Amino acid sequence: YQGIDLIVVDDKSTDNSLQILKSFGEKITVLEHAQNKGQAAAINLALSRAKGQYIAILDSDDLWLPDKIKSQVDYLESHSDIGIVYGNGWAIDAEGKKIYPIYTDHKETNDPILVVLDCYVVLPNNSLFMRALLDKTGFFDESLRAAQDHDMAIRLAEITKLSYINQDMFRYRRHSGSISNNGALTRWRNGFTILN
Repeated sequence: YQGIDLIVVDDKSTDNSLQILKSFGEKITVLEHAQNKGQAAAINLALSRAKGQYIAILDSDDLWLPDKIKSQVDYLESHSDIGIVYGNGWAIDAEGKKIYPIYTDHKETNDPILVVLDCYVVLPNNSLFMRALLDKTGFFDESLRAAQDHDMAIRLAEITKLSYINQDMFRYRRHSGSISNNGALTRWRNGFTILN
């Protein structure tokens, strides 16, 4: 898919990521924080600069397959009643080896309560959604240093219809240094904040 405006936020990395990003020149927009503010703040900074009709978010250690964006844009453009489309993928280890599929025998029910209970819509990585929806939901909650994507998925599911494409579209990396691996307790506590 050619019509992509790629916005990358460096959230005060401690390696040479910023120099690598800047080496791409005008091919990508590089934004940076003066101090580490967390994933929600980094995503919000990018969203504040995004001008496209659709939004897709990719975490730094995960991967999209080449046809993901095109398949999802085509789907949304032929289904005007849908605001979020998401697809299937695989969890992978640090070396990229497949561990398990994200979904098996999955069906979308469009019940926001199930999104609350199961958090099965992964906004970073597997989803594409209409930018206009953010006018109603607002941006990601920066007070949540974990589970901010779950919070946003719930807010979106309350105002729009979702659709699932059973197509292999992404890779979700699981390793000992990942935020999802190390932040389980914080995500659990934030779950109660989100419910409240």
